[in-house]
This record gives sequence, structure tokens and C-alpha cells, in this order.
Amino acid sequence: MISTSAIRNAWRWCLLAPFFLLPLLVPLSGALADPALIVIDDDFGDWSSVSVAHSDPGGDAGGSQIDFGRLWIADDPRFLFLRIEVGIEIDPSENNDLRLYLDTDANSGTGLLVAGIGAELEWRFGSRSGTFFAAGQTTVFHDDIRFRAAPAVTTTEIEIAIGRDTLPDGVTPLFSGSQVRVAFLDSSGSDRVPDLGGVIAYDLDQGQLPDDPDRTLARFDPGHLRMITYNVLNDAPWNPSLEPRFGRQLAAVAPDILSFQEIRNHSAAETLTLVSNWVPLGPGESWYSAENSDCKTVSRFPILGSWPLDGNLAVLIDTTAILGSELLLINAHLPCCGNDSGRQAECDRIMAFIRDAKDNGGVLTLQPDTPIMITGDLNLVGLAGQLNTLLSGDIVGGGFGLDFDPDWDGSSLTSVISRQTEKRMGYTWRSDSSSFWPGHLDYHIYSDSVLTRENHFILYTPEIANPSSLGLQPLDSTASDHFLFCVDFAAPSNSDPVLMTIPPSGEVLDFGAVRVSDNQQATLRALNGGGSGSSLFGSFPAASSAFSPLTMQAFGPVPSGGFVDRIYVFSPSSRGAYSLPLVVTSDGGSSSLTLAGLSVGPVFASNRNPGHLIRVGSNVDDAAMLEVMNISIDEDGGNAALTDLTLRSLDIRGPEAQRFSVSGFSSGMVVGKGSSVTLRLLYLPPFRIPKSSGPGSQSRVSTTPGRFFSVARSGATLFLSTDEGTTPGGSGTEYSFPLRGEAH
Repeated sequence: MISTSAIRNAWRWCLLAPFFLLPLLVPLSGALADPALIVIDDDFGDWSSVSVAHSDPGGDAGGSQIDFGRLWIADDPRFLFLRIEVGIEIDPSENNDLRLYLDTDANSGTGLLVAGIGAELEWRFGSRSGTFFAAGQTTVFHDDIRFRAAPAVTTTEIEIAIGRDTLPDGVTPLFSGSQVRVAFLDSSGSDRVPDLGGVIAYDLDQGQLPDDPDRTLARFDPGHLRMITYNVLNDAPWNPSLEPRFGRQLAAVAPDILSFQEIRNHSAAETLTLVSNWVPLGPGESWYSAENSDCKTVSRFPILGSWPLDGNLAVLIDTTAILGSELLLINAHLPCCGNDSGRQAECDRIMAFIRDAKDNGGVLTLQPDTPIMITGDLNLVGLAGQLNTLLSGDIVGGGFGLDFDPDWDGSSLTSVISRQTEKRMGYTWRSDSSSFWPGHLDYHIYSDSVLTRENHFILYTPEIANPSSLGLQPLDSTASDHFLFCVDFAAPSNSDPVLMTIPPSGEVLDFGAVRVSDNQQATLRALNGGGSGSSLFGSFPAASSAFSPLTMQAFGPVPSGGFVDRIYVFSPSSRGAYSLPLVVTSDGGSSSLTLAGLSVGPVFASNRNPGHLIRVGSNVDDAAMLEVMNISIDEDGGNAALTDLTLRSLDIRGPEAQRFSVSGFSSGMVVGKGSSVTLRLLYLPPFRIPKSSGPGSQSRVSTTPGRFFSVARSGATLFLSTDEGTTPGGSGTEYSFPLRGEAH
């Protein structure tokens, strides 16, 4: 008897077989290569500059739950980046049948034949593992290929990074060519990208990567409030070999308020002592602490009260001196892993506490516009609804009351999307021994109607180029499996930033007249014309054509009255007028300007066409005249050197070159615009005696001067080197003139 499972598996193979058995010759869909500053961080906004590589029709999923949509591809020297829409909400790391195939040598004859490509890598998202096909088959995990993906909660689209310099089997590079081919499959259904008969190909290392703005540990303003959250992994700071690693990080960051998790065997007082040893305060200042379960909060501002919320800790802190008001801070460590119901219940309780504190219905009554923060290791790896509860106030479970709008302006709270100090990754937890790839588990959530976010970063010391300059060592961040996550906050300023530029919006940044192949710099200045306390953030755009640089440059913060400059360069390769519109963007408005420059230079002309034969006589009256002219009409702005024509050298080459002479030339002579010089060419023939008319007779050179009777002809070529088309006096265009000497 045939089992129902066997029938089901046979039917599934019938659906999938075409995907694996496609012919090798299929149309290539060439994806535009996009080097881009992609950050794997739960935020897809940085993909806006990347072209869609492929768009799969909706509603073609058949029996699949997944219904693929658009696919984006980008790269940088370290990673291949992918972004894929899956049509339904899935957990990227489990309970799905999503598969990725990469043909990394663009050769369908190698690897696993699937979807018309020869895949060197099959990655199975739901099992968090893959297979590398090279000289056999090797099972690989996330750490073997530096696989990164976000978000960690359920989602309808996923962003992915895969390390380009990895050796999945310890020997063979994963990426061995300049092109990669990509396919996705829902192995439990029938949807795939691309559809039958197509291949998506992407060329690596095309174009220039935009500038990546530097990250700094310093506060933008000493008056900003600095917060950190840090899961320190089972009381690890009290391990004598690990304490210095934690301490150096605390000293380098110097936070004002610290939220710790996983301190179970040491008290709040012991935690305060540890902090004070590494971050000493000034005379008359003190550290304060509070605790509940493994959550410990240490603050250099007085803690006015504390309340347990399951295993989490709520504190009211007197931050009036720095924010102008008190602060409600919830230090949370939510249940781990697959415990979605437990996490949801604790999220509901936290939000109910905040609602009641705002509405005079709880153990705490907040003054209007009191800043609210939720921070800690939230362990958000399951359903996205838990994060939605913390942001929007959507309470799911019974017994916790009604939904509400948690921010004071009736909106949702805001989560800080950050990245590591030296790497474009937003994960805050990493354990290469775990089957789960690194993820964003630690959060700062805040009321943005009464707080502004300033500097922020995830501290990751192994990537810092010179950690000792910050008092750090390379392995400090590896003291825990979580990373220190820091955010600075400030009270909203009374004035918004205002972008002003020099030259002003609507005007021209003029480079003036520039010699062909030379360059000229001009400075564009962005100023903050906003009031006291404002900070301006923005970006200078990339240039193009004859102008550079070709990359965007972010700037900020620019304080009130401050400015930042960007140097643009005009490097014309041919004569003519150039212009390029630019728009400087910022949170204080935009400024539209035009880059403009005039490329000028000399223009060579002569009375004899280059390349045409010049007949040169042997007498003064028969001399050939070569007139060299500079016919440029370019404006030089009073600098004649921009249009002067320099005659660098003159050389006559050929077997008979010694029989020609030139007068009127000197190396480096200058022909001004509208001027000319005349060169006189003479031929010096050999002396000959009459030819004998007898059989076998030969001509020979006479030794008697003045006696030659037959026609004497010889040839050579005159080469005249100029600085036309290049910088003054440089090696420019060379002109040649064939010469023929004649004497009778």
C-alpha cells in the first residue's frame, strides 16, 4: 500500500522538478550593479538608491504561501547584499521553506544545477544552514559564510548579507568570479524567483562606493544625556579576566545612565561600585542604583522611585538638570527564544504601566511631557506583534486594559535604528557557536515628541582601526555575546535648524576658466542658520561629468552658527562650457545650486596640413615655410597662460633626417592666442657627378663641392610636439609633417 506521505512527496517533486531541471541555455536578466552603503539593521531606507534587480508578478505563487515580489541586489568589497519581498509575514530564521541559491562563478556547469544556474551555495533559511557545492558537498552554517539577515522578527521582506571573502569548506572561496547569479525558491510550494526560463545575473564591483561617514564615540554636545543598555552575560564583569574588557568600554563611552541585564548574583550596590571604579564622577557627584531580578540600573542622576514589572525594572530618574524634566526608564529583559506568549504578556504589562502612569491610574503619575524610554535586551526574535505593542501601545492579552497612544503627541514611540561603530551591521547579539545568526535583540525605544536622538552606536571593538586611541583593546566587545548599545538624547531645541549655503540657493558655484586637462577647486559651504540649540544634519550631493567627487557626503551635526565645507573639483577633458545642477539636502531645508566652469586652451593650426607632404628646396629662395598659429578664441580671464600654445620640441626623423634644417624654432617657445610663428625648412642635398650612360655604370657621391647635375631627393618626417589639450607646457598633441627634399 502506498502511504499518503509518499504521494504527497511525489506530488511535491512534480512541482519542483522544473526548477531543478531547467535547460542550461536560458535568458539572462542583467541586474544593474549597485555598490551601496547598505546596513543590515531592520531599516530598508538605505536601499532607496538601489535599482530593482527583478520583479516577480504577484499572485503566481500557486500552492505556495510565499509569494515573491521585488528583489534588490547590491555589493561592497566585503559583502553581497540582497533584499527580497516574500508576500506574507514569515520568521526568517525558522518555520519556513525559503531557499536561496547563488551561482558564484556564473557557470551552470559547476555546483548544483537549479533554475538554470550552477549554484555553489544553497541556503535554507528555516533550518539556518546550507550546502556548499565545490569538490563535493559541505554543510555550512551562518558563521562559515558570514550570513547576516534582518529583521529578527516576523516580516514580509528580508535584507541579507553574505561575506565575499569566505571559505565555506575552509579551502575554496565562495565567490570566485566577477558575476553572481541568484535564485530564490519556496520549497514547500511552487513560487520562485526568477520564473521558469530566466536567470538573474549581477556583476560585482561596478561603480564607486559612496563615502561612509565616520562614526565617533564622542557626544555631539557635552550637554546630551548618554544612555546605554548592556546584557553582560551571567555576571561576567565580575570575572577577573573579563572585568577589564567591560571596564574599558564603560570608560570609553562614559554613560550617564546604564541599564544592565543578566546580573543575577551581584546586587545593585555591587554594580554601582563596579561602574564608579571605571567611570568616576566629579566632586560632589554620586552614582545611584536600583534593581529587579537580573535588571540593574545605575544613574548619575537621582533615582526617585522604582517598580518591578515581572522580571523588568521601571525607574523614575530626576534628569531635570540635563533634560528639564524627570525621565521614566524601563529596563527590560524579556523571555528568550520561542516563548512568544511570555514576551507578549510582559510587553502588555510594560505598556499598561506606562498608560496608567500617564493617565493617573497607576502607582506612578507622570507630569505631562515626561520623557519615556524602554531599553534592554528585549529578545525580539519571534512575532513582530510584540515590537508593535511596545511602539504603538496595542495591548494584545486580556487583563491589561485598553490600547493607547504612548507618546505625548498621540503618536507611537520610536525605536533607535543604529549600527556598529566600524561596520555597517545593526546586530547587537552574536554567538558564532549558535545556530542562529547575529540579530538585533537590544533596543532603545523612546518618546520622540519630547526627546531628540543625537549620536548613537553599537560598540564593536574588533573592527576599530586604532582602539588604543580610545582606551580600548580589540577583543573588549567579545566579553559578552551582546554588545554595548549607546544613544545620546537631548530635550528638543527651541529652534529648528535652517540650511544656508555659500553660494546661496539659486546661484552658481563658479570655477572660472580652467585649462583643458587641468583642474580647479571650489568650496561649497553649508551653514546652520537656526537658533541656539539647533543641530543641522544633511548631505552634499555627488557630482558627475567633469566635476567630482562622485560620492555623496553626509554631514552633521552642525550647531547653530556653525558650518561645514565640501570641496568640489572641476577637471575638464575638452574645451567648452560645463554646468551641473546640485541640491544640498538637510533637515533644515534644501539648497539648489549649479556648478559651472569654462574649459579653455590653445588651438593649433598651420598653413600646411599635418600629415600632408611638404616639399623642401635646397636654396634660400626654395625654402619651405611652416606657419604655426594659435587660433583659440577662448576667454582666459586675464590669464594668458590658459590659452598660450607652447611648442615643446621639434624633431626630424628618418633615414635622411640629417639633410633637413629648421630655423625660427626654439624649444618651449610660446605662441599666444591669435598669434603665429614661421619656421623655415631647408634641404641640404648630397653632391653627385653625372651618371654614365654606359652599361653597368653607377652614380657615386662627388668629392668636389658645387658639382651635382642629377635630381637629388630624400625624405624624412618632422614631428612638432605641443601642449595643446593638456596643462601649460605639458605633453599634449604632437603633429607630423612628411618632408621631401628636392634639388636640381
